[in-house]
Amino acid sequence: MAMVTDVSSRIWEYAFAFKKPAILCLLGFSGKASGGDRLSQLIDLFSVSVFSLAELAEQIANLPALVDSTQSKLEAYLSGTIV
Repeated sequence: MAMVTDVSSRIWEYAFAFKKPAILCLLGFSGKASGGDRLSQLIDLFSVSVFSLAELAEQIANLPALVDSTQSKLEAYLSGTIV
């Protein structure tokens, strides 16, 4: 249903091939800054970042809603609705 990874480039392949979310597990970090550029926006479109095991557990518990949300966003992006 989702891919849990560190900052692997496999998130691109997984998200676009299966239209499923990636959970970026950034343990040891306190947050991530988004530059607001198109690459950051695209990553935010199909992934969610977690910074602790508690946050990871929350996202896994909420996985069905996360999958639905990600699929609709990716389909909109791929159809050109989101540019």
